[in-house]
Amino acid sequence: MSKVSVGDRISLDDEKATVRFVGAVPPTKGEWLGVEWDNHERGKHNGSKNGVQYFTCKHTTGGSFVREQKVNCGVPLLRGVKDRYTDDDDDEEQDFDSLTFANKKIEMIGMNSNHELERLKTVSLLNRDVSSPGAPGEISTVLSGVVELNLNGTLMSAWEDINSIISQLPRLKLIDLSRNKLRWRHGEDESKLQPGLSIETVILNRCELNWKQIVQVSRMWPNVRVFGASYNNIDDLEPPLPPGHFQQMEMLQVNGNKLQSWSKMKALNKLSRLESLQADGCGFSEVEMEEEDLPHLKSLSLNENEFVTPVLFNHLNRLSNLQHLYFMRNPINESKEYQDTILEIMVAKIAALEKVNNMKVTTQMRLDSELDYLRLYGAEWRNSGGHQDCGQNRPSEKFLQNHPTYMKLCDVHGAPQDIQIFKKTTALKSNLIELKIVDSVNSNFKPVTRKLPRSMKISSLKLLVQKLTKTSDMRHRRLVYVSKDDNTFVVELNRETETLHDVSIEPGDHIELRIKTDELPIPLPRTLFLRKTR
Repeated sequence: MSKVSVGDRISLDDEKATVRFVGAVPPTKGEWLGVEWDNHERGKHNGSKNGVQYFTCKHTTGGSFVREQKVNCGVPLLRGVKDRYTDDDDDEEQDFDSLTFANKKIEMIGMNSNHELERLKTVSLLNRDVSSPGAPGEISTVLSGVVELNLNGTLMSAWEDINSIISQLPRLKLIDLSRNKLRWRHGEDESKLQPGLSIETVILNRCELNWKQIVQVSRMWPNVRVFGASYNNIDDLEPPLPPGHFQQMEMLQVNGNKLQSWSKMKALNKLSRLESLQADGCGFSEVEMEEEDLPHLKSLSLNENEFVTPVLFNHLNRLSNLQHLYFMRNPINESKEYQDTILEIMVAKIAALEKVNNMKVTTQMRLDSELDYLRLYGAEWRNSGGHQDCGQNRPSEKFLQNHPTYMKLCDVHGAPQDIQIFKKTTALKSNLIELKIVDSVNSNFKPVTRKLPRSMKISSLKLLVQKLTKTSDMRHRRLVYVSKDDNTFVVELNRETETLHDVSIEPGDHIELRIKTDELPIPLPRTLFLRKTR
């Protein structure tokens, strides 16, 4: 009689599979294992033979019938550890170097094969054919000091076996169970699970689990702080967690799960200590956030979702502690309308941001972003009823709903002037503009007039001014333009990728070279806005 049960995991020729059927397959004699391969291209059929459906597969070519004697059913964990760490073959391949989780590299190797097993602190059995805890208590007699255990991609197949392992490792802090297909061998009864009180990090990526299954086994790690459940079958966060479960959690990964609607994430409000959430590739197209949502969240990753407008940043600004945002490879990032301004919009709309896509938001970046944002949406503000005169400043409710931070930024920086927000068309005008270049540092320099293309970048303008004024070192100089109509209207030219047209320089304006002084910030922000609104 076969020792293999339905649900067990086996390997054959470096390919892993799950046993879906054990029994006879007429007209052949003897017992067969019907298996579903992890790599569906390895199989031949969908579990049927001669018109009889013995088992089912997700893919039409995912199944095979094999004899038990030809497959590897795995070894107990302690046997796997001995094979891994006490093999005298110095040429054995180092099959695991490190584990990267949430941008943290966790070293899992470093034990010399001559070390006694009792001294092991970290154990990696990555992709090893380990399938069971072995005899009762045998793990604790040798490996009770293990702190980190990697069982990623093994032949483990039952939650009862996982619980037996962790109950014998009283110091275990990290366990990686990724790429294991786990089920209950004797029926779902989480009340019999013994909690691993020392476990702080659990990784269950690519295990084909739904949220209900995750909740059922949460009793095993009541004090978990870092939890990875990426690329599973989670399409909802129901049922709710039992009282007291996951209450120590600080970091959660649910990348690659098709949750689709942000409203499902409201269930995470019960995680009172959650500081970091990774939700890349979850199919979100919008975010709705209330002031009380995720009150302690500091880091949020929303890469590779379906966002097409910047409205979500208004909602993210309601996360009062949000400091780090990862937001790449969304449709809005690649759209022609936003691809050049998305960074500035994020920084201007989310007040507490300190890092965007791992890039530090400096004081200068925030200043530039907020000024650019005011200028970028200035025409919309004016057309909706906004005005530089406080008494006439009545932007529409729709504008304020789409740009809730706009008026606050106006209070900080002053309202944008029309010359900055209504660009004059160049379609019927010459591409060349006549400008006067002045060096206020060198009294011997006589101002010169030059006709320059509107498409000229500030970087090229600086080189021209340096050459004309014969300035050897521009590090102690700053370049500005002064309006011909109002000599108090001064704009700093410190964004080298902008063009003369971008900064709205008009014929007759002065390009002026000035000295940097201790009284002026370096680099000096562009003085765009002169009149504040209340």
